[in-house]
Amino acid sequence: MAAQPFVMTGSAPSRTPKAIPIENDKGRVPPPFDYQHINADKEEAVWISLNGKPFTVQFENGSPFNDYMFPVPAGGTVHSGPVVRGNDGDEFKYSVTYGGNMSDPKIIIDR
Repeated sequence: MAAQPFVMTGSAPSRTPKAIPIENDKGRVPPPFDYQHINADKEEAVWISLNGKPFTVQFENGSPFNDYMFPVPAGGTVHSGPVVRGNDGDEFKYSVTYGGNMSDPKIIIDR
């Protein structure tokens, strides 16, 4: 009898959301959320528009996630998905933009 191929069933392991609020019309990510540690094996970033405005989160020199740009809808949230690159302690700077305003927080990988 031939061996059967391995088939993965079920869903991927769930990740704990790590909230990152965007709080004002300038796209500000307040401390301590501006330098957010993400556990690569257990967590994902979740950006939240607290003021009802849309924002864009964009990584410019590499992203720890599959995507490098995350549009945050007005009054909504967006999930990063799992960490797919980066070593322990690596920092990934990103920009939060709304109109002409910008802030520059970081994601720090914990492994």
